[in-house]
Amino acid sequence: MPEDEVAKVGERAVCAVCKPVFLQRVLQGETDALTPLDVGGRVMGFWETVGAGWSVIRRDWPALFAVKLLVVLPSEYLLLKLPAVDAETLAGVARSFRREQLAESLIGVFATLAVAWMVRERVEGRHVSMWRALGHAVRRWPMAVLTGWLEAIIIVFTLLLLIVPGLIYAGFYTFSTVIVSLRGRAGMDALNYSKRLVKGRWWRVFGYALGFMAPTIVVAIAAGFANEFVPVYPGSVLVENAAISFSVLFSTVWLTVFFLNLDAEGAAEPGSARLSSPSASGDRG
Repeated sequence: MPEDEVAKVGERAVCAVCKPVFLQRVLQGETDALTPLDVGGRVMGFWETVGAGWSVIRRDWPALFAVKLLVVLPSEYLLLKLPAVDAETLAGVARSFRREQLAESLIGVFATLAVAWMVRERVEGRHVSMWRALGHAVRRWPMAVLTGWLEAIIIVFTLLLLIVPGLIYAGFYTFSTVIVSLRGRAGMDALNYSKRLVKGRWWRVFGYALGFMAPTIVVAIAAGFANEFVPVYPGSVLVENAAISFSVLFSTVWLTVFFLNLDAEGAAEPGSARLSSPSASGDRG
């Protein structure tokens, strides 16, 4: 970032995007405010995004994993208690998939809402709290469920018409849940927000999102490979599903950092109108 866009506050170098937040913390007497991460000004490369996300994970992994644990275990336990399905048939696989999607839309979304908020707090230079993040997720939950179901209806409808439009809309709505968490928008408002952000960079967003899912893909492949040698029993299924769910934490962190970067970059473009007001981006939920 050019030097004229960086402010020196004591021994800290603060980027232009982060200056207002950092200075507000100082004015409020919070002189021990953390140095914000620089995620604005231009579109970050894939590995830059991964590096910034890893910085968040490295600093806050106990709280992040605790949030995930509190959400994943009840969800997986409930799925385990449901009547077994025949995984050898197409109908059984479809039924299992619907169960998992329902559990994700109703329970798993808590983790996404909380983690996204914790990442935003860390990026803007604030300490994070697991319980505050979960409280934020509870308040945003109805909005997230509404948005998720509306998104599912649109994607399924477009998939039934033609496969390609459905995939395109799925890409457009990549940031929908993150937007519900960080911008307080819901329904078509959140979906359109995500679409405007992705439009013109669909392939970049698709490629990044696919790359962010690498840990989950690796864990899923390893779990499938292990099933060939380890007898399957209820406990092993719970461990396998929990491991896959925990691996999603990484993609959620990276996706949130990417969203913050694109949102800040859009605000920095000459002649562009920010998708959200500064007050909205500073919403403490």
